[in-house]
Amino acid sequence: VATERRMLAVEHSGRGAADTPHDRQEAARIVTTAAFFAEARGHKWTEGQQLATIGLLTGQDRVAGVQGYAGTAKTTTVLATYAEGMRSAGYEVRAFAPTAAAASVLGDAIGAKGETVAKAVLTGEQLVTEASRGREAWIVDEASMVSARDMARVLGMAERANARVVLVGDVKQLGSVEAGRAFGQLQDAGMKTFVLDKIVRQENDLTREAVQATIAGDGRRALEALERGGGKVAEIADAGDRRGAIARDYVALSPDQRARTLVMDTTREGRELLTQAIRAELRKDGTLSGETISATTLESRGLTREEARHARSYETGDVVTFRRDYERHGIEKGHAYRIVSVDRDANRIELHTREGRAIDWRLDKWGRGQAKSFAEVIREFAAGDRVQFTR
Repeated sequence: VATERRMLAVEHSGRGAADTPHDRQEAARIVTTAAFFAEARGHKWTEGQQLATIGLLTGQDRVAGVQGYAGTAKTTTVLATYAEGMRSAGYEVRAFAPTAAAASVLGDAIGAKGETVAKAVLTGEQLVTEASRGREAWIVDEASMVSARDMARVLGMAERANARVVLVGDVKQLGSVEAGRAFGQLQDAGMKTFVLDKIVRQENDLTREAVQATIAGDGRRALEALERGGGKVAEIADAGDRRGAIARDYVALSPDQRARTLVMDTTREGRELLTQAIRAELRKDGTLSGETISATTLESRGLTREEARHARSYETGDVVTFRRDYERHGIEKGHAYRIVSVDRDANRIELHTREGRAIDWRLDKWGRGQAKSFAEVIREFAAGDRVQFTR
C-alpha cells in the first residue's frame, strides 16, 4: 500500500509541473505532417490519434497516459510522432518496456534504444544522473505489465531527473504479474490519459468486430465474427488429437506463412507436447533432417518478485541467478547457482557454485526479490531447427 501511495503521489505532484514542449499551433503542424505522409502510404490517422499526439506535445503534466486497445496503432502513429516532436523541442527520448522484445519493437518504432523497465530500475541513480544533464522524455510501453513497485521507482527516478513520462498500454489486455495494477490505478486517480478506442489494424470489418468483442469480453461473438470473416474455429476435445491437428495445419503452411503464424497452448506441459508434435511433422516433410543432438536449456519458472522472496517457491535441482552482486556471500550478478536443498520452514536455501562451493542463502537476510529461478530442460536439436536466444 505504501508503494502504491508513493507512486500516486509522484504522478499527482507532476501535474502542471512541466514546461510545454510545443504550442498548439506547432503541435498541430507536426501531427498534420505525419498524418499526410501516413495517408500517402495508405494509413489514415483517426481523430483520437491526432488528439492524443497533440495533447502529449502540448501537455504540462510530467506523467501522462495513453490507453489504447490492441490494434489502435499506438506505436506507429502517436508514439513515433510524439518522439519526433519531442526531439525537435530539444528532448532526448528513451524507450522502456517490461520485456526485451517489446522494448526492441518500441525502440525501433520511435528511433531510440529500447531497454527493459527492470534494467532501468537496476541502473537507478546512473540513469537519473545521465537524464539530469538535459531534457528527456521517457516512453514506457505495455505499462499494464509494470508492477506498482517498479512503476513507483520509474516515476520517482523521472521526478528526480525532471524527465517527462508517457505510459502506454491497455488495462484490459495484460496485467502485471506482481503486486498492484499500477497503470489502472494511475488512471483511476486522475492521471491525464488519452484514450484510443478505434481499431485500425484489422481492415476486415468482421475481424475488427472480433477484436472489439474480445475487448468487451464476449468470446462467443468474437469467435462467430472470425468464422463469418473467413476464419475457422475447430473444437477438438481430445488434447492429443488437437495438438496433432495443429501440428499438421502448421506444417502445411509455407515457410513464410510459418514465420508469421503464432501457435499457442494454455499450459507449459501442453506447449512442450505441442512443440514435439510439430517437430515430428517437420521431420516428415524434411524441414528437420539428420541426427539430433541434446542440450540442456534453462526455462524460467516465472516467479514474481514476491514469490522469489520465499524458499517454498524454489525446487531442488533448479538453477538461480541474481540481479545484483552480493560480494560478502560470493554471489556475482548473472552467474548461475544450483539449488541443492530447500528449508521451507527456515526460509533458507543451500546453493552450490559450478566448482561445488556451498552458499547458505538466507532469504530473510539477503537476496530477497533479487533472484530468478530456472528449471533445466533437455531439448533436442536438428538441422533446420530455429533457435532463439532470450538472454
